[in-house]
Amino acid sequence: MVTPSYITGLSPRLKGGVPMHSESKPFLALLVLLLCAVVAPSLASGEGIKPSGTAAVKATAKEDCPEKGEKKLTAAIDGKNMAYTVKTGLTPILDKDAGETAYIFSASYILDGGPRERPVMFLFNGGPGSSSAFLQVCAFAPMTVPGINHGLEMAAPPYKLQANPHSLLDVADMVFIDPVGTGYSRMAKPDKEGKEGEKKEPVKMDAYLGVQGDLESMVEFVRMWLTENDRWGAEIYLAGESYGGLRAAGMAGIMGQQIGVAPSGIVLISPALSYQDTTSGLDNNVTPFVNRIPSMAAAAQYHKRLGGALKNLSRDEVVERAVRWAAERFEPALRKGNRLERGERETLLRELSEFTGIPVRELDAQDMRMEASEFSAQLLRDEKKFVSIYDARVTAPGSAWSMDEDPMSNIVGEPCRTAFMRFLTETVGIRPKRPYLFTSFEIIQTWDFTLGNKGREGFVSTNVFLAKAMRRLPFMRVYLAMGRFDLVTPPESALSSLSRMDVPEGLLERNLTSRYYEGGHMMYTNPEALKALSNDLRVWISGKK
Repeated sequence: MVTPSYITGLSPRLKGGVPMHSESKPFLALLVLLLCAVVAPSLASGEGIKPSGTAAVKATAKEDCPEKGEKKLTAAIDGKNMAYTVKTGLTPILDKDAGETAYIFSASYILDGGPRERPVMFLFNGGPGSSSAFLQVCAFAPMTVPGINHGLEMAAPPYKLQANPHSLLDVADMVFIDPVGTGYSRMAKPDKEGKEGEKKEPVKMDAYLGVQGDLESMVEFVRMWLTENDRWGAEIYLAGESYGGLRAAGMAGIMGQQIGVAPSGIVLISPALSYQDTTSGLDNNVTPFVNRIPSMAAAAQYHKRLGGALKNLSRDEVVERAVRWAAERFEPALRKGNRLERGERETLLRELSEFTGIPVRELDAQDMRMEASEFSAQLLRDEKKFVSIYDARVTAPGSAWSMDEDPMSNIVGEPCRTAFMRFLTETVGIRPKRPYLFTSFEIIQTWDFTLGNKGREGFVSTNVFLAKAMRRLPFMRVYLAMGRFDLVTPPESALSSLSRMDVPEGLLERNLTSRYYEGGHMMYTNPEALKALSNDLRVWISGKK
């Protein structure tokens, strides 16, 4: 499960409206970190990873980690039969003295007999603290766990991988990366001595548990992979989901300077590009509440909770009106705060109720600022159900949303995890004894959002790096995939982030392709949406846009 580090609906001011389950404490702790996130204009590069902080190192020697696996397989993709090789293993991450500080685990799918220049796509999930298993076995690998009933239900066991006709292997080799601290990726055991017997200070885990260290280590992985696989000169694509979108945008901005690679394109799947657009932890940040309105309206329309003039409109018509209303009426009203006149407030409450399907009294109690989790609990409360914040089409029994009971946790939970472990042990043939960390809650709680500059305040964003890459590389294209029912990183949050980038007039329009899909944060759990997304990406990677 991709865990949003910008969990909505757990703001301290909502303690009276949202049950504070004990399971929610890690996310509350993270939210405190988000309040102090800062943005820095540049990253250090070319000097290795620098220690920051005093967290204890849980180190492992390379020989203690999973052995490398390799298996030759065949697949039928987009009507074509093809032979490929899957490789799993560890790639060392080096410091400035070429010492191994960490090992990153990955799974590579390489078309047999393909040219060296063939596109290579590096893929990763988000969190931060999530492995890449979800994009791998639920979306784009040649063998996946297919969703059922339009992605609305959890499949029953036994769980196993099946041939995926929607894999992208026919247009690109794929490398699924687990950042340090996730999957099997770990710190290295520090050398006791450095050069000429001098004492060597070990790199601490903190060096990787933050925006800056994460970006640098992931770019270093790309360099090492290209070297180990003799693929320098290949077209490079980056694909990130959720926080992985922030990671992909940041990597695109520093790859040239750090390793001399110019990416041909990046794929942003339900991305969190700027936490200003997604994080409502600060009471004076109204932007996330505005960005959620169209997705809330789409959910209300889907569950037949709209009335009045909106009742008989199509979803597209409802969303179009919601986008316009949120920008023209709702946002200015929220910015007025307590200066809003009573009559105007009452009118806005009625209009907000019409778009969301939530009673006026509940909206009034929330001061018109409804968190995703509260909307999730309120929309179908009379049926004793709540909707997923990841995909508001999906429901579960209960009167209040909680992270561990979100129905999307079930849909991509046990099925993907069990099938992935079967893939490693039965297909690839490796049998590691240590647990594979699909999601690391330790990372979620301790992530450093300061981008290496703790003297500046604000919400973390890598838009500046993406804008820099687009200015420098006019050929670099961006693909934005959005799920209409996503309440965690709603489509309008990404569109708002991209619209504020400092790029020449017309560049974004020429180089950005954006699409909506029938689903939520992980729209690929809907087989129909996965088919559409894969077909669109296949055309996009081929350069036909």
